Amino acid sequence: MTTFRFPHPETIPGIGMPISGCLLIFILLLPGCTDKATAPELNGPRVDSITIAPDFILPGGTLELAAFASDPENDSLRYRWITYPRVGLFENDSLPNTRFTFADYLRSGMSVRFTLTVYDGKDSTSADRWVTIDTGKSISGHVFFEGTKVPVPSAALAVGSRADTSDSEGAYGFFDLYTGNYTLTAVRDGFDPVTVDFELTDNLSADIFLTSPAYSGAISGIVSTKEGTLLENVRVTLLNPDGTNSQIFALTASDGSYTLPAVPTGNRRLLIEDGGNGDYDILVEVRDVLLMGPSLNYNIIAKVRRIAFLSQGGQTPYLWDLATDGSFTPWFIDADNDCLRFEFCVAE
Repeated sequence: MTTFRFPHPETIPGIGMPISGCLLIFILLLPGCTDKATAPELNGPRVDSITIAPDFILPGGTLELAAFASDPENDSLRYRWITYPRVGLFENDSLPNTRFTFADYLRSGMSVRFTLTVYDGKDSTSADRWVTIDTGKSISGHVFFEGTKVPVPSAALAVGSRADTSDSEGAYGFFDLYTGNYTLTAVRDGFDPVTVDFELTDNLSADIFLTSPAYSGAISGIVSTKEGTLLENVRVTLLNPDGTNSQIFALTASDGSYTLPAVPTGNRRLLIEDGGNGDYDILVEVRDVLLMGPSLNYNIIAKVRRIAFLSQGGQTPYLWDLATDGSFTPWFIDADNDCLRFEFCVAE
C-alpha cells in the first residue's frame, strides 16, 4: 500500500506563518498601501493524501483507492475520479474511497494516470497519481492435432477472463498473469473441446492437443515387395511438418497390412522403415501422400535388403530365394535402373 500526502503551503520556520502570507504583509506595509488592506484567504478544498493498494498490480487486477480531502470552510465536498488513458472501470467514481479494475488487454510497463478532482460548490482542486502495470507469469505454447505437431490454427483459447486465438503455426499465449490455479479451454468448430486445469507458479510452456473427426482420417494399405511378398513388422510412421516422428504409427501384420488412424487431412509424409523382422531389412524411405477425406488406401512397395536372399547358383545365379517364402524369383530393376532390393543388383 502506498500513501501520497500532498504538501500544504510552506511556512517560515519558527513563525508558523505561510511564506506567501508574510510576503503579502511586507507588501502591505510598503509606503502608499492602506492599513485597511487584507490578504485573500485560500478557502478552496485540497487533497491531503491518496492511498493505493496493492503495490503489485497486473492486467485484470483491482486497485483499492482511498483519498482524504479537506476544506477550510468545512464545505460539503464532491469527488470525481478519472484515468488516462481509459483502461478499466471504477466501482464508483464519485466516492473518495473506491475500487478500480484494469482491463485484461494491458501489457506490463504501461503507466496509467489517476486523477481525483474535489469540488466544494465554488472551487475545485485536483491531484494525480501514476500507476505502472507490473510483470506477471505466462502460459504459452501451440495447439496441435492429437499425437502430432501438425498445427491447429484459429482455435479459441481462454484462461479465466483472458482470450486468445492460435495463429497459423498454432501458437498461443497468455501473459502477465497472477500465480494461482487456472482452467484453460480450447475450442474450434470440427474439433472436440479440451479443458485443462493447471497451477501457475512460474512461466509455463504447454502444448494443447485436439482431436477432429471432421479434419482427420485413416491411411491404410499393404506393404509388400515388387514380387508380391507380404512384409511383416514394417513400421509406417506419420511424420510431423518438421520431419520428426509423430505418435501415429503402425507395424504391418503377417498379411502386410497397416492402418494409421486420426491422420490430419492434407499433404502428409510417411516414413517406411524396418520394425524388427529378423528375416529381412527394409530400406528407409519417405513417401508423400495426400489425404482428402475420411480414408485413403495406400499400398507400399518396399525395397528389401539383399541379406534376405540366397542365390540359386549354378547357371541361374540371378534367381534368388527370399528366405520367408522359399521360392526363387528373378531380380527386378525399376524404371530408373535402380535395384528394387537395395545394396545389391548383381549375383555374386
